[in-house]
Amino acid sequence: MTELERGTPTSRHIRPELLLSFGLIFPERSQVLRAYYQDVDDRRRRRAGEFEDELLNAAQRSPDEIINLILNDERAGELFERGVQAALLTADERHRRALARAVASGLLANDEAEVNQRQFIFDALASLAEPHIHVLIQIAQPYPGYEEDKHKPPGERRAWGWSLEALSQHLPGLVPVLSPVVSVLLGNGLIEDKDIRRWVVTDYGKQAVRLLEEEDVEDS
Repeated sequence: MTELERGTPTSRHIRPELLLSFGLIFPERSQVLRAYYQDVDDRRRRRAGEFEDELLNAAQRSPDEIINLILNDERAGELFERGVQAALLTADERHRRALARAVASGLLANDEAEVNQRQFIFDALASLAEPHIHVLIQIAQPYPGYEEDKHKPPGERRAWGWSLEALSQHLPGLVPVLSPVVSVLLGNGLIEDKDIRRWVVTDYGKQAVRLLEEEDVEDS
């Protein structure tokens, strides 16, 4: 066995058997792999630090107060742990910050109903990848034709919500994955059908977008 087998960031986090085999088969590449392990560790430490800073800022609590919360409340501790794990896995800084804010709001919730709601929003956010976030934020914007339609009675409106065609025009780089991305957002309750295959954000979706953007979303 080589020095790469144990005690490295990779051996703890990312398919150690694969990279260990690489080191055994190609020992001349071990220095490259060690550098890669260090890069992985540095990246995870940076992401954890960003999550911690945003959590403390959003909660307006000291580190000791947060520690007491998660030690004295099993649900709070579980939410915190899941938040850290999700933050380490996303390369999107906006996503990490939103996860930290969602965890902070859950830690500070005053009753079980509020805790459940905050956990729902956290779960929805944690399930998203970068394409989902782009599409969710786009659907949170006024859809094409909204300004003309909003003053008309519902029966006279030409459109109500974002269609797949409209999303394709605004997010051309995501055209191949728009349908599955929309399905995930629907499944998480972040958007809803307002008309046949036309979507708007739900109240939960608006809360998620606020966590992502730190600003209000116009009702549409």
